[in-house]
Amino acid sequence: MILTVTLNAAIDNIWTIDDFNIGSIFRANNGVPQRVPGGKGINVARVINALGENVLATGFIGGYTGELINKLIIEEKIDQEFIFVKGESRENLIIVDLIKKTETVINGMGPDISPSEIEKFRDIFLKKILISEVICLCGSLPPGVPKDFYADMIIEANKLNRPVILDTSKEPLSEGIISKPLMIKLNTKEISEVLPDYIIESDNDIINAAKYFLEKGIKSIVITKGAEGAILCTQNDFWKIIPPKVNVLNSVGSGDAFVGGCAVAIAKGRTILDAAILGTASGAGNAETLIAGDVSYDRIQELIDKVEWRRL
Repeated sequence: MILTVTLNAAIDNIWTIDDFNIGSIFRANNGVPQRVPGGKGINVARVINALGENVLATGFIGGYTGELINKLIIEEKIDQEFIFVKGESRENLIIVDLIKKTETVINGMGPDISPSEIEKFRDIFLKKILISEVICLCGSLPPGVPKDFYADMIIEANKLNRPVILDTSKEPLSEGIISKPLMIKLNTKEISEVLPDYIIESDNDIINAAKYFLEKGIKSIVITKGAEGAILCTQNDFWKIIPPKVNVLNSVGSGDAFVGGCAVAIAKGRTILDAAILGTASGAGNAETLIAGDVSYDRIQELIDKVEWRRL
């Protein structure tokens, strides 16, 4: 089983609007928004589920929005065990412009989490990692959760030799890498948040920045670059992974799909390069869909054969 953690779960409200711009009034193409469970870990779980692997989604949910998240996840036939909190789970707004091929995203903050709620989650996490093959720690931390919480979770997983994929940003990322997860997934913006003195303009710049993380004891770093693909950095090799060309509908969640593909490959005992290739195919497949993580197994298998890679 693969465990995904979404501490700041959400409902994503997806509108499609033609020729969208700031400061104007529009009528959406869809009469009502598509409302789907969101948050990075939930998107990851959706991909893992589509690829046929057992997955358990956990984290915090609360209020009416939390009840809706829970209901919709069950309808998607994704196993879940969330902690219900007193606050209200957040809602996000995603505007997809099919003419300009752009996505505009407004993310909510999330509820305040109390110390007792954090302890309840910690108890569940410690039990579930015993039966997990891979753990995915994904997304932002809601108010009240300590910035080093992911770091503590990685330490507990490492005690049991459970591989962890960390996909977060800012302070939770800086704290998390100290505990040495198996893999971190980030983009060039997130590199700049951790290493503000680094200027990222080329693949060589990315490799030089990745060496900072490698020196911290991280075994593999993946830096995603959208349609340009990804750079996979390990202690011994550097790889450029190039995705196939696809008809992009909505690229939101493609990084999450990448993590889902990686988790499935790692759970099957495949190499880190194989994981990055499956992740790249999953990310490309995600870009073809309106809902984050709404990929199909057959389509991902088609895209795997079109992924290219080369050693740098």
